[in-house]
Amino acid sequence: MSISDARIHDQGYRHYGGGREPQGRRWWVIGRAGIMARVRERRVIAVLLAAWLPFLVRAVQIYASANFQQVESKGGFTCSRRCLPSLWQ
Repeated sequence: MSISDARIHDQGYRHYGGGREPQGRRWWVIGRAGIMARVRERRVIAVLLAAWLPFLVRAVQIYASANFQQVESKGGFTCSRRCLPSLWQ
């Protein structure tokens, strides 16, 4: 095989003709693709919901003890005034 027989085949490359995002937003495309790939999995959604469950339960407890005095008197969540004294000043 001589040098004249070796050919470079066109791969079809064209320069990008579109606009460019500002420097800070370029990684957003990669990050968004990675996050969306994980969110599509049901296991990840289940873990996220399970992680938020304690927060939601505690928020309801604090709301109930702050707004309904009978919850505190019946042995409900009474930690709110000791744990969060700045809310009752």
